[in-house]
Amino acid sequence: MLSRLSEISESALWLYLHDKGIGERISGPDLVDIADSVESLQGLRESIDPISMLLRNEALRNSALLVHRTMLDMSDEDLAKYEKEITRLRKLGIEVLCLSQEAYPEKLRLIRNPPLVIFRKGVFTKFNQGQFVAIAGTRQTSHRGHSFARQLAADLASRKYVIVSGLARGIDTEAHCGALDARGVTVAILPTSIEKVYPEENEELSIDITRSGALLSETSASQELEQRFARKRFVDRNRITSGISDVVVIVELGATKGSYHQFKFAMEQGKRVFVPRPENTNRHAQKGFVDLLSKGAVELRSSEDIVEYMEKTKDSRHEKSKRLDAFQS
Repeated sequence: MLSRLSEISESALWLYLHDKGIGERISGPDLVDIADSVESLQGLRESIDPISMLLRNEALRNSALLVHRTMLDMSDEDLAKYEKEITRLRKLGIEVLCLSQEAYPEKLRLIRNPPLVIFRKGVFTKFNQGQFVAIAGTRQTSHRGHSFARQLAADLASRKYVIVSGLARGIDTEAHCGALDARGVTVAILPTSIEKVYPEENEELSIDITRSGALLSETSASQELEQRFARKRFVDRNRITSGISDVVVIVELGATKGSYHQFKFAMEQGKRVFVPRPENTNRHAQKGFVDLLSKGAVELRSSEDIVEYMEKTKDSRHEKSKRLDAFQS
């Protein structure tokens, strides 16, 4: 079978491994190390045996063997299927960013469990340039939460920060709209396939986003059909939202745990988390605000707090490393 690998494109190969769940069975560091060796995999075109090269590194032996066995299972039908899928996606304006490629978001490569592939749609491609601010919060937000998220996103986008959110109802929608109001760039992280916008009411908004920004998703078309994992995908996408961002703002918390998942991922990744003080009459938001402050979040008074922090840390990751070590200890 290995001779057939010389016939498959890099994107099709990684998409196949992605659909086979390799990214969920191999640790992040091993995954990155193997991804860095992808030229060896593609080097089969030059009669290089990539698996033996990987196996020379003892630390990667088990992970490399898993990749090897999975590739051995790739049939001629699989090869044709995945090449056809890559072609279909390109016709729809969807690019597959592989963990092995320079275009893959570098900050995302550094998280504990980076996606093997990311699907991108839209004109924005500079994920390894500029500074990114994630804005998240409850779907059942207050009027103040709506206006605060929208104005914050507009203020930051007007200063050329890229606004990242999840296209959900409530805070997410306002964050995207605020960035667009300021004619800035915003990126939406979808829990669904990039071809199936959720919620449907934000379909038009998603189109507007792609005209200056991008939609991202780790869910392939075939994975979209596996409904038993649908709920998990809503949680898992939070690690991508904070993963590609430099800081995270949680505007308002509700009765559900969605924003807490985002907070947990951000702290695990060593990201600074800001939270604005909610109205005194909003019981759930007040409780969440106090809770997040006690766990390491910082009160946000205005967009200037973020600008000041970003300027201080633009060329330094020292504080991030300290927070990451403290959170994991």
